[in-house]
Amino acid sequence: MARRGFFAELQHQSQVAARQAAQRQRASEAMARRAEAARNASIRAATAASRASEADRKRLEKEAAAAHVAQMQAEVDHLNEELNATYAELDGLLAATLDVDDFVDLESLRIKADHPPFDRSDLEAPTPEPEEVVDPPAPTMRSVVAPRSPFGRQRKIAEDQALAAQEHAAALQAWQDHVSKLPAYRVQLAEYHAAVEKQRLDNLSTERARYEAECAARETEASAQNAQLDELIAGLGYGTVEAVREYIGIVLANSVYPEGFEVEHEPTFEPSSAELQLRVLIPGPGTISTIKGHRYVRASDEVVEVAQTQKDTKGRYASIVDQVALRTLHEVFEADRAHLIGTSGAITSLAGLHLNLPRYDRSRVDGIWMTRDECDTAANRLLALSPQGRAEQPCIGPDRADLVLAGAAILQAVQELWPCSRVRVADRGLREGILLSLMSERNGRRRRRRRRGPRVMAAAQ
Repeated sequence: MARRGFFAELQHQSQVAARQAAQRQRASEAMARRAEAARNASIRAATAASRASEADRKRLEKEAAAAHVAQMQAEVDHLNEELNATYAELDGLLAATLDVDDFVDLESLRIKADHPPFDRSDLEAPTPEPEEVVDPPAPTMRSVVAPRSPFGRQRKIAEDQALAAQEHAAALQAWQDHVSKLPAYRVQLAEYHAAVEKQRLDNLSTERARYEAECAARETEASAQNAQLDELIAGLGYGTVEAVREYIGIVLANSVYPEGFEVEHEPTFEPSSAELQLRVLIPGPGTISTIKGHRYVRASDEVVEVAQTQKDTKGRYASIVDQVALRTLHEVFEADRAHLIGTSGAITSLAGLHLNLPRYDRSRVDGIWMTRDECDTAANRLLALSPQGRAEQPCIGPDRADLVLAGAAILQAVQELWPCSRVRVADRGLREGILLSLMSERNGRRRRRRRRGPRVMAAAQ
């Protein structure tokens, strides 16, 4: 069995199934709401009847009884709706897959590692440089202001000048002391900035290494999965057993069956004959309901089951078996890992018409591929021709002017049933194959006789 969920494509049919389940759930909930409304109406009617007068009570009892019958009938409808939905799914197993594209494009399953952005971008910005420390300007001595009073002016000016000189000397000394310390402070700031920047670079390097390791791990994982995909694609090209089984498993794992009706497939492939065998396991007849429907029996006030006839039950299960078989074959063929082979007859005439050959050329017809659209186009061209027009076609002729239409119709019917996208045209038919097989068998017998002679002679000696 192929592994479910191996590629993202396998989720597609699960989504389809979820959507169908949601639709069924909505229908079931609507029916349940109707049944609940009928039940509430019955309760309200019974409550009103207990409070009314005698005449009204009889009327309300009658209404309550009618509401109860309606409630029970709503329950019957709900049960029958669910039963019919289940039967509709089982009876439509084949139809459910006809509108689903079962092709799995393996190349589209190739993945690319998705890397998140670097999560420590804050470390990428350099540490801001410290503000420049400049020497403050040297202090200047203040000016002496002459006093207004003429008395003792010279003495006061001299005293003020002495005080200004003293203040300036103190300020100059403080300035000199401060300026002398600035070179060491500048060195300290530079060393601190360098240490912080080095720490930032070390942290950035560590985080970068971690991020790149995580990216490398994602790349390795993606490369490994893509390598596995490449191996699968190459194996399919060579027709290896494992690749064919895995691809068929992927295709059939996409096929979603109704809930409670699990179907399993066990593919077996024989490369020597290119023969694919499928063992399909389905639930037994006992899993299929034998109920035809439900009905309300007023006399006993209960909902009872109505049994199906044994013939109908067996017929439904036989139909299910047939549908599962056809559905499985349809899905495998539509997955486009198989193609039709058309030999001689109508298909070669259609191929010649498709190629617009002026005369039939076996070397150009034998082995060509034709898509289904190309086959349909050639068949439609035939239908548009009159009998005389078909007889005049160099690849048809008068002897096959009528037969080729029937052959084209048969081809279209086969392509409808087995919807392969391509057909390969073979001009060499069964006679050539039988002749080649007989020649190969005869040559094999001759080789065996030649080998047998020397062994007998050697034994005689």
